[in-house]
Parts: sequence; structure tokens; C-alpha cells
Amino acid sequence: KKGEMVALIGSNGSGKTTLLKTIAGQLAPINGTIDYDGKSITSLEKKELARLIAFVPARFPETDFLTVRDFIGLGRTPFLNQFGTMKTEDEEVVSKIIDRLGILHLADKNTSDLSDGERQLCSVARALAQETPILLLDEPTGYLDYKNKRRLLSILAEVTAELNLITLFSTHDLE
Repeated sequence: KKGEMVALIGSNGSGKTTLLKTIAGQLAPINGTIDYDGKSITSLEKKELARLIAFVPARFPETDFLTVRDFIGLGRTPFLNQFGTMKTEDEEVVSKIIDRLGILHLADKNTSDLSDGERQLCSVARALAQETPILLLDEPTGYLDYKNKRRLLSILAEVTAELNLITLFSTHDLE
């Protein structure tokens, strides 16, 4: 439901990632359809789907040598004009997400210089910058230390409730 954050828990190989990728439209459903607001996600154009669902993979995408700010700005892509130009409001969204996640100290670093945990935080920031009603995260806390794991889950719960999102994430961590 909107405003809820749900953990998808299961052992390795049980299909958590496959389910998330199917919901995200990256894999075709084996059977049936996945509908949102009465519309099958497979009928949506890529830009429409990107405005509906943000997906954070378990592994950081190969996007080295971008600054963290520019990487997070990629989340604004579905809203940019044909030239890919960010407007002032797009820049403001990125800055707010950076502040909310407490990663201002990383903003001007290259993504290739980040630890795995810092990269994971940046991936979540990029998804939040996308401003979609559905947020899917595959093992979002996998590379994080305990303190950042708790902080990230707390922020995700706050954002989910505040923005009335549907948030689904996979995890092995029963805590």
C-alpha cells in the first residue's frame, strides 16, 4: 500500500532479485501481469516507467568517474528535456537528497573513489532523486555498516511515509 515499506526476506536464490526486476520492468513476467493504477507496466514506455518506478540494484552500476552529485543527478533523467539539461528545480532536488542522506562530504568525490557502502548510499540517493511513487531496492543495506544500515532504513521509512511511497526492499537481515 502507499505509505508502506515492506521487506522481502528470503534465502539466496529464492527469487527476491528476480521479483524486484520483474516489478521494475527489467524482466518479463513468467505468468500474468504487473499492474499499477489499472495499467500493465509492460505497456508503459521507458520514460513513463522511469517516472513510476525507481530501482536500486544490489551492485553499483558501472558509472566510474562521475562526481557523486552528477551520479545522483542521473535520477532526474526522466524529467529532463531532449538535451538532458537540468533545471534549477532538478538541482534543488539533488541537493535536498544529498542533505537528507547526510552525504554532502561525498558530493564532489568521484564515484570511483567511494567505498562499497558509500556507493550504496549514492545509489539510494539517485533513486530518491527520481521522485517516483514506487521505490524498489535490492539489498540496499548489503554493504553498509550497522550505523549506516539503521540510518538508511530509518530515512527510507520516513520518506516512504512522508511522500506516500510504495517501498519494497529485499534483505537477508531479519533484524
